[in-house]
Amino acid sequence: MGQPLKGDDSIGIIVVEELEKAGLSSDYLLINAGAVPENCTGILRRHSPNLVLFVDAAQLNAKPGEIHLKHFTQMESDSIATHSIPFDTLCQYIVNEIGCDIWILGIQPARNDFLATPSAQAKHAVRAIVEWFENFPKNR
Repeated sequence: MGQPLKGDDSIGIIVVEELEKAGLSSDYLLINAGAVPENCTGILRRHSPNLVLFVDAAQLNAKPGEIHLKHFTQMESDSIATHSIPFDTLCQYIVNEIGCDIWILGIQPARNDFLATPSAQAKHAVRAIVEWFENFPKNR
């Protein structure tokens, strides 16, 4: 998820695009949720996954480009705040509807200015995430 016109806030979208380019769409259900992830709840209900992994820029009070994996219940309510409903409300709705678990792959942004391009730190984080997925053992 993310806002494509706001620098590092586009990181979730870029990760999905790069995973698709790497040919991983046959291994994972990849969804570009954009700035309104609640619009994707229908596709999640149809596929009924056991696990949902959101990738987004998040205020983690970390170094720019740093990647943190957290359960959705560990995220501060305002750390992912670019969406139309509170993120924790969306996650709880998905858990209640589907019965899945939700984790967040949060990346500390360096810049989220309107019309900014993604920072070098964000691009490095994207490469690291894609490489991890490429090397993750299948059939788990």
